[in-house]
Amino acid sequence: MRIVTALAALLISAPAWAQVPAPAPMPLPTPQPPAAAPQPQVAPQPEKSRAEREEEAALDRREKTDNLLDRLALTRDGREAKLVEAMIWKQWIESGSPTGDLLLQYGATALNESDVEKAKGVLDALVETTPDFAEGWNKRATLNYYAGYYDNALSDVNAALALEPRHFAALSGRGLVLEAMNRKAEALESYRLALAVYPAMEGLKDKVRDLSLEVLGQPI
Repeated sequence: MRIVTALAALLISAPAWAQVPAPAPMPLPTPQPPAAAPQPQVAPQPEKSRAEREEEAALDRREKTDNLLDRLALTRDGREAKLVEAMIWKQWIESGSPTGDLLLQYGATALNESDVEKAKGVLDALVETTPDFAEGWNKRATLNYYAGYYDNALSDVNAALALEPRHFAALSGRGLVLEAMNRKAEALESYRLALAVYPAMEGLKDKVRDLSLEVLGQPI
């Protein structure tokens, strides 16, 4: 009887024992990424000199100006041409040095105020300190033209054109100088060159037509 009672008690307790959860499996180790390969050391670039920076800036201005002049030669619409012209002048008035820019500003102001003596002193200093700056020569040519020094004006404008052959203001200005010197056939050629660079320049077509009639007896 006691044996039967003990077996019955064991059977009754069996389900409770069966509900005990099995032990959780051991977690697998997380794989670690491979160690990064050492990066080669890049040597720092040496800082560019002032001369190198100025040369790069000059080349950048040259490229922009050439592209704009190409566009100007293809533009027939007056309004668009004026916008392109303004962008070209923005490049042309940069001398590449703060001193040159300041002298150009002072010289242009004195010229606009008809202060010939002051303008001459400033523009003389400009072409001496920045001889590779086309607009400096062009401004002094303008001064000499208005002062009646035509030989000096022609020399200066030719210097400007040697640096910037497509300087339409210098080309048309040279035409004015040559006309004043009664060299009208040469003046006509200079106006034509200016017209090829800037076909939409205001008044230039009429100038070429009128001078062609006078020099050649017929319009272009």
